[in-house]
Amino acid sequence: MAPRFQNGLILTTRVLISFFFLVSGLTKVLAWTESLGRLAAGIPSVSLLLFVVFAIEILGGLALLLGLFNRVSTLVLFFYLIPVTFTEHLFWNFQGMQQQVQLLEFLKNLSIMGGLLGLFASGPGDYSLDSYLNPQRRAQAPEEGLEQEKDAHRPAA
Repeated sequence: MAPRFQNGLILTTRVLISFFFLVSGLTKVLAWTESLGRLAAGIPSVSLLLFVVFAIEILGGLALLLGLFNRVSTLVLFFYLIPVTFTEHLFWNFQGMQQQVQLLEFLKNLSIMGGLLGLFASGPGDYSLDSYLNPQRRAQAPEEGLEQEKDAHRPAA
């Protein structure tokens, strides 16, 4: 795959996944009172928890969008989604259409987690602040990587 095309796909992946977190975080802020009510079920310091959720979603979403601190941001968002998925989308506790809705939300979060792991593995790509701020991090062109790998396995003359 051509490096430009690959970097374009990585950028597209970052942008699409980041929108989920950015919209989710902004929605919580714009409906702060309602968000507090949803989280308040037996949780002490719910305002602090909501602020942490907001910070993770907004800062993580921005880092993902900009390709900044790729490894840290993808892992933070990945691990953030684990408790969210298993506490908010308990599809097995519902029946009928509500069960289907919760199952889709559950599977959506698992899919986003898969995308985050893919970004963790691939890196942010060349079209990112990580790459701009540290040019040595730029991904090798696949062809160069294959040539170097072949050279490493050739017997010495």
